[in-house]
Amino acid sequence: MEGSNDNTTVTGSALAAPDLSALDLNATPGLNALDVVLVGAGFAGTLMLWRLSQAGFKVHLVEKNSRSGGVWSWNQNDWKWTERFPSQPEILTYFEYVTDKLKLSNSTSYNTNIDWAKWDEDTKFWTIGSGGGATFRARRVVWCTGFFTKRLMPNLAGLDSFIGPIIHPGVWPKEGIDLAGKRVGIIGTGASGVQLVQTLAPVVGSLTVFQRTPNTALPMVQRKLPVQGLDKSTYPDAFRRLRETTTGFLYSPRDHSALDATPAERESFFEDLYRFGGFSFYLGSYNDVMTSIESNHLAYDFWRRKTWDRIEDKNVAAMLAPLKPLHSFGAKRPSLEQSYYECFNRSNVTLVDVRSDGIDHVLPNGIQLDSGAVHEFDVLVAATGYDAVTGSYRDLDVRGTGGRGFPNSFYVFGPQAPFANGPTSVETQTAVLVQLLEHMRSSGYETAESTPEADASYKEAVNGAADATVLGIGAGKSYHSLVLWRKRAWGKE
Repeated sequence: MEGSNDNTTVTGSALAAPDLSALDLNATPGLNALDVVLVGAGFAGTLMLWRLSQAGFKVHLVEKNSRSGGVWSWNQNDWKWTERFPSQPEILTYFEYVTDKLKLSNSTSYNTNIDWAKWDEDTKFWTIGSGGGATFRARRVVWCTGFFTKRLMPNLAGLDSFIGPIIHPGVWPKEGIDLAGKRVGIIGTGASGVQLVQTLAPVVGSLTVFQRTPNTALPMVQRKLPVQGLDKSTYPDAFRRLRETTTGFLYSPRDHSALDATPAERESFFEDLYRFGGFSFYLGSYNDVMTSIESNHLAYDFWRRKTWDRIEDKNVAAMLAPLKPLHSFGAKRPSLEQSYYECFNRSNVTLVDVRSDGIDHVLPNGIQLDSGAVHEFDVLVAATGYDAVTGSYRDLDVRGTGGRGFPNSFYVFGPQAPFANGPTSVETQTAVLVQLLEHMRSSGYETAESTPEADASYKEAVNGAADATVLGIGAGKSYHSLVLWRKRAWGKE
């Protein structure tokens, strides 16, 4: 959100300034003099709503979808998780449970997509609104719009000519889609692509996977939890440890270097992490895997060897796990998988490396590569991800004070926030933000705003942290290298 010299601030495309004089701010009783308005009912918005309500603030939450969603690590006493890594349906059911138990829906407006906000310097209020006409006025606005909300479609010539369904995982039909026996093409091998390959390979007639950058996916090691649930007496200690680790998980990098271990010690240690599953191999490894390129390559080589053992065709293995890494291990966030690499042993699955033979254009019935080779299918899945980190903000028309300012405007888990376990980061950030708002209230401060000096100092700290790692080596357009991630196009670059 950048300042301007004409007393307005605009983000995204140039839009006409909202005409507040035409709005009937009394049309929504009780929503025109809020202490805080929250935008986005994921784990950040839901937690902020609860905490601010408990602190006595007049607060309202606005969500574009029909229900709350996301992942939240705070638990009620009678909730029982069923799996180590809960599925989407279980997470959504949990959100419904939390929203109902804490009666949060009473302070939430669903199906309301906020797309503009304007600060009134005279009244010291924000007015935010949607294209549908809903408006809210509050002294403070907190953006909880998330890292991954704006979908990216591939920028490919001829895409509109494809006669079959084109589906982005972010808008997968809720009623499902019957792909049994169909010819399916998937563009992209990020987290969504990995999940869909595992799901679709056993049921479709043929699956063609278009890969630009291999995913250094790690074994999830999913397991069912005890029917009686987890021992909740361990929760306080677990939550304390989550706040104390550098990763926001129950583990941090170990306190010794990969280079100090013998080859046998490293092999055994890597094997233990790999078998434990999850992100432990990535975030709980030696303390210099993310700062020493030599140690980083040792971790990559172990992962590559384990991956090659699972793939029968070694030419395919070389595409999925190259001998020479295309970027430092971890520069692009590894996904978690259960049977991803085994899927490429199936006779109905084909891998296409678009680095060596790029996508030229989309045909009505498939894709033609630069070489002239044609792959035909009935359904195209665009697993091309999201405009991460900043995408949800760039679509907003936000107008603050002249020059630079956005007083009383805050965001949670947004650009330059710590990239760690999301729910843990959100718990920390929301706690600090609530403390700030309570301090403003008790001390009589009308507005809060960072200074240019503080902005520059924090930017320097973030860049310094990134420069101390190897995450930028070969990362290209990765959001995970602590650089603001920009929109990218599939196919030719």
